[in-house]
Amino acid sequence: MFRLPICIALAFSLLAPACAPAPDPSASDERETPSAATPTAGRIALYRLTEKLVHGRLPQNDLTCAVGSEIRPALGCLTQFPLYSGAAPTLQAGVRQLTGPVDEFLEDQQFIIERSVKGAGLLDWQRLEPELGTHGMTSFTTTIESENPELVELWARPLPPAYRHFRTQPLAIPSGAQLQVGVGLVPLAVAVGASGVSMQLVARTKDKEKILLDTRVLPVDTRWQDHAIDLTEFAGKNVAFHFVSNLLPQAAEEAFTAPLWGAPTVTAPGPADGPPNVILISLDTLRADYVGATKEGRQLTPNLDKFRARGAVFTNAMTTYPSTTGSHMSLFTGVYPATHETIHARKKLPPEIPTMAQALAPLGFATAAVTENAMLNATSGFLRGFDSYKEQKGDDVWSTDGAIRQTFDDGLAWLDTHGEERFFLFLHTYQVHFPYTPPKRHNHFRRALNRQLPEDPFERQKVWAERGYAGEVLYTDEEVGRLLRILDERGLLENTILIITADHGEEFGEHGEIGHAQTLYAEVLNIPLSIQFPGRIPAGSRIEAPVSLVDILPTIFDLAGLPPLHAEGQSLVPLLDGGQLAEQRAVYAQNYGKHGQQWAARTGTRKFIFQGNQKIPFEVFDLEADAGETTALDGTHLAAEGTRWITPYREIVIAAMTRRMEKEAAETAPHERRLDEGVVNKLRALGYMD
Repeated sequence: MFRLPICIALAFSLLAPACAPAPDPSASDERETPSAATPTAGRIALYRLTEKLVHGRLPQNDLTCAVGSEIRPALGCLTQFPLYSGAAPTLQAGVRQLTGPVDEFLEDQQFIIERSVKGAGLLDWQRLEPELGTHGMTSFTTTIESENPELVELWARPLPPAYRHFRTQPLAIPSGAQLQVGVGLVPLAVAVGASGVSMQLVARTKDKEKILLDTRVLPVDTRWQDHAIDLTEFAGKNVAFHFVSNLLPQAAEEAFTAPLWGAPTVTAPGPADGPPNVILISLDTLRADYVGATKEGRQLTPNLDKFRARGAVFTNAMTTYPSTTGSHMSLFTGVYPATHETIHARKKLPPEIPTMAQALAPLGFATAAVTENAMLNATSGFLRGFDSYKEQKGDDVWSTDGAIRQTFDDGLAWLDTHGEERFFLFLHTYQVHFPYTPPKRHNHFRRALNRQLPEDPFERQKVWAERGYAGEVLYTDEEVGRLLRILDERGLLENTILIITADHGEEFGEHGEIGHAQTLYAEVLNIPLSIQFPGRIPAGSRIEAPVSLVDILPTIFDLAGLPPLHAEGQSLVPLLDGGQLAEQRAVYAQNYGKHGQQWAARTGTRKFIFQGNQKIPFEVFDLEADAGETTALDGTHLAAEGTRWITPYREIVIAAMTRRMEKEAAETAPHERRLDEGVVNKLRALGYMD
C-alpha cells in the first residue's frame, strides 16, 4: 500500500490560479505574433490553447481525457492520485472489503474513487464502478465485488469547485482566424452523479469583452459537443480567452460537476506553399504476399492494386517487430524497438522520444487517429500529439475484432470538420487479424471447402485459419476502395501524402507456427508498403531495396519539405527519385517469443537471424534463390558477413541499454553515480559487449 506524499497535495493546490478572476490581458507583457499569412490552400492550427494557459502548460497526465470513445487534450481533466495498490482483501463473511486512510488534502473536497482489480493469472485489469468520496472523509471503505481478485488499485480523482475559470495568455489573432472547441463532462463524474453545467467562452482584449460561446452540457450528453467560432472581429488584436464554467442554477446544494473543454484550438489561414496533408493507414496483420495475389482465381486486393499503381510500391519492406505494439511504435517514432522499448501494451514510450503526431502538431497540423484499441493503447504513448484519439474499444484491451467500416467512417467524420485544414490522420484496423471472421459475402474460401477439412489437427487449423484470413483480406480491400473513392471525391488526395502499410504479417504453418509474434521469418516480417503523392511520386514506381517501418517518419518529413528529425531510419526520397541511399545498409527486426530473444538483419540478398545475443548467425537465407526462407544455408562461412550486418543493431541495443541503466541508477542512487564501469560490466555479462 502506498500513500500520497504531502508534496503532491501541495502541487495540486498550485493549480488554483486557474480558478481565480482574470486580470485585464493588457497588464501582461506576454505576446505571441504568428508569422504573416499569405493566400492559403488550407488552415493551420495556430494556437493549441491547452498550451497557452497563464499558469503554464498542464502536466501531461492532466492534459488528456476521454468523452465517449474519443480522447482529447482538454482543460478540466481530473488529476489522479494513488489511494491503494496491493493485494486484494481476504474474503470475510462472503464480502471483500478494503479500508484505508484518506490523505489530508482530500478531506476538504469531494473526489471520485476509481477502482480496478486483476484476477489471478490474468493480464488485464477490470474496472469496477467508481464511488464518490465526500467532504470530511478521513478514511475510505470499499467493497470489492469481483470473482477471485488478486490485486486491487484505487485512485482518487478530486472534483473541481462548482465555479471554474481557465484563462490563456494574450494571443495575437490574424485575419480569418477561428476558434474550435468541444465541450463535455468527465464520464467518471457522470457515473457517480455529476450534474449539468453552464459553460461560457469569453474573449477579452484591452478595451473589449465578448461572450463567444454560452452553452450548457448535461449528463445525457455522452459525446464531445463541438463548436467553431469566427474570430474575424478580433483580427490584429491581442486576445485572452477565458473558459468559465459553473453548476446550473437549479443544482442541489451538494451537487458537483466536472466540465471539459476539449482541444481548444485557434486556426488561421496558412501559406499556399505549406506542407501537404498526411494520411497513414495501417492494415494490421496484412502480409506482403497477399497483396496483388489471387486465390482460386479470385483477386484478393483489386482496390489496393489500383492504389499501388498510382504511386510507389516497396517490394521488400520489413517490419521491426512481429506484433502490433512494438512495430507501430517504430512506425510512430522512426526508431527500432531496442530504442523505444514499447514492445507490448503494458509498456510506455520513454518521454524523451517524440512521436510523429508530436512532431507534426507544432507545425500547424491538425492531428487525429482512429484505432481499434487493443495493442495501440493510448496510455502506451500512441496518444501523444493527437488532438483527437478515438478507440473502437473491444471487450477488453486484448480484443482484436475488426471494425474497419466504423473506423474508416470515423476518420471521414473527422475530415468533415478538419478536411480544409492542414492535417495528419492515422487510421488503424484489425480487420485482417485473428479471429478471421469475414462477412458472409466475403467468406468464399471457407465455403469452397464444402466441409472437407484435413484430419490432422494442425493441418485443419492451418487451412481453416488461412481461408478465413483470405476472406478478411477481400473485405478489407473492399473497404479500402470505398475509403479511397470518398477521399478522391472530396478532393483530399490532391495535396496529400497517402501511405498504406501493415505492422506485420501472419504465419500459416510455413515454419511450424500459426499466428505471429513467435518467429522472424518472411511471412511475419514482410509487409506491404506503398506511397502515393500526386505530382511528386511517379505512378508505377517499384523499389526493390530493403526498407523498414522506421523509414516512414523521415520519408514523410522529407517529402513534405519539413526539417529532418532524429530517426534510426532513413528517408526513402532518394529511392523514390530513382537513386540510391547514401550507403549500403541492412534493416532490422527483433522479437522475444517462443524461441527467446531473436534479432534479424536483412540486406538486399540475404537474411541473418541471430539467437539472443549470440554473435554467430542462427540461420542464414539466400533471398534471391529462396524468398520464402524455406532452406537455411550453412552459415559457417557467412559468420563474418552476418556479424558485419548485425553490428549496427547491436550498437543500438547497447546504447539503449546503457541509457536505461544510467537512468535507473540515477533514480535509485543519485549521489553515487559510478555508472560507466557498472553499465559496461552488466552489458559484458549479458554478452552484448566483449
